[in-house]
Amino acid sequence: NCPETPRQKMIQMMYLVYTAMLALNVSADILNAFIVVDDTLTVSTRNATQQNNADYNWFEQQKVILGEAKIHDAYVNAKTLRKETNSMVKFIEDMRSDLIFYVDGDTLAEVKNDKGKTVKVPKTVATIQAKENFDKPTDYMINKGNGKKLKERIVQYKKNILKLAKATDRERLAAGLGLNVEEKFKKEGAVLSWEEHNFDHIISAAAVTLLNKTIGEVRNAYLSQGFHQC
Repeated sequence: NCPETPRQKMIQMMYLVYTAMLALNVSADILNAFIVVDDTLTVSTRNATQQNNADYNWFEQQKVILGEAKIHDAYVNAKTLRKETNSMVKFIEDMRSDLIFYVDGDTLAEVKNDKGKTVKVPKTVATIQAKENFDKPTDYMINKGNGKKLKERIVQYKKNILKLAKATDRERLAAGLGLNVEEKFKKEGAVLSWEEHNFDHIISAAAVTLLNKTIGEVRNAYLSQGFHQC
């Protein structure tokens, strides 16, 4: 029951600070998991992009073989879909680069190529320096409103591509499209928006991975639902 000495108070304060630091520390295993997921998403998106291009090239070939008049509607839809998708992907890629710059101060990393030469390449989750930082991603995506801008852009993208489908198919396609950014989420009794649920108080490794995931969802939007057959 003796009063605490200044030294004891200092020790307790240091312990509280140390405990807080431990709570904020993200294990190496979790960071490595984000790196693996991000790399996998990059490969998957690359494959989807190649399929997108193959589908569009098929329409170009059919236009030559059958004549543009016979496939006019499908050809116009394919061109519109490609334009909308590439624009949406570029928007997210630019946002991802901006976020990496906001977190790390640059967007390029020095790596060794196959010949052992040092080259500069765009940063990925693996090469971001401040992987554990959660203040800057939260500030960029939530406080500065970029998460909301992304949501609004995705909503418009979905409307634009659904217009390309037959009216009788739109409800079915919309249900399986993904990119459910208008959904509401609950946490400890509070209702959260999509951007708050995904980007509020998360580390930069997770934020960049989520943006990469969204790019993949856009690339796969019509591959999985047959939009290229509209």
